[in-house]
Amino acid sequence: DEQAYARWKEIPVSDSELAVLGVPLPVCGDEYVRRYFQTEIAAPMRCGIDKLLVALKDEPQVALHIVRVAAGIPKLRHVLATTPPQYIAAELAAVDALVTRTIATLGDIQDVSKFTTMLWRLPESLAGLGCGSALMESAPAYVATAVSTAGLRREIHADSVDFVQGFAQTSAWLAAALPTQHLDPNPFTGK
Repeated sequence: DEQAYARWKEIPVSDSELAVLGVPLPVCGDEYVRRYFQTEIAAPMRCGIDKLLVALKDEPQVALHIVRVAAGIPKLRHVLATTPPQYIAAELAAVDALVTRTIATLGDIQDVSKFTTMLWRLPESLAGLGCGSALMESAPAYVATAVSTAGLRREIHADSVDFVQGFAQTSAWLAAALPTQHLDPNPFTGK
């Protein structure tokens, strides 16, 4: 299509700041990745959820369904798979908090415990709400993508990245992010 090609040719290209398919390239640096995530991904998501809460204040089930399938994790799948999580950890935690706050607002719940949040993040098949955690899903998603695309990246430019770009940093970040204490699988009985 000639019009699409003409628009494509006008896309500005920068040595220091570049996003491809809506995702900032990690080679541009962690500050750019954070700024891009905040302005181009998180801010529109917050605005959309705010509008959703107003428009569907009398329809909490519909609003919850939209949050589950269109906001939070589904909205971030591509970003989670292509951006080293240590670059955007604080922003992902903010997205998790936004989703938790949204569900609490929809259910008119004042104080949300960690246990309740954990239940909301469980898949629906385990009696959860299926909302997940962007922060906790980011490292596995990124590593899986990096490993699955290693052959292609090696073909395109073998010297541009190591086997899994940032894998050592991601592993260290994940070790620090995981809880140091074992989570009790049955908080009701303590067993």
